[in-house]
Amino acid sequence: VGFEEFKKNIASGWVVTQLPMSAKVSIFPLGSLTATNIKNAIKPDELIKEVADIINELNGRLTTSELCKNTYDEYQKDPTQENKKKLKTTYEAIPEHNRIYVLGDQDHKDYAIRSIIYGEKF
Repeated sequence: VGFEEFKKNIASGWVVTQLPMSAKVSIFPLGSLTATNIKNAIKPDELIKEVADIINELNGRLTTSELCKNTYDEYQKDPTQENKKKLKTTYEAIPEHNRIYVLGDQDHKDYAIRSIIYGEKF
């Protein structure tokens, strides 16, 4: 399906990211199961953001993480309020579950960015 149809499938509940307790799940052709120990991790809107990123990457366009990294570099060169606001906007455009590795350092996650925009200390 196209991207717009995919978004409609999420909105209608045909594609889900969060299962209710005891949901019946079919994994064709492997079989089916009843979900009992559920740990939902991704919100529907965040999946849409991630799919949009994948489409951009496949088409040679920048992902939200790459745009944020570029904005972070701009802020480092020119730490103005305008660039801080732009950094916050680009950081929050990244799917929530992908906001830990923008700067390429999994140990420090993105504390450098978050300390700028939210005042977090690391």
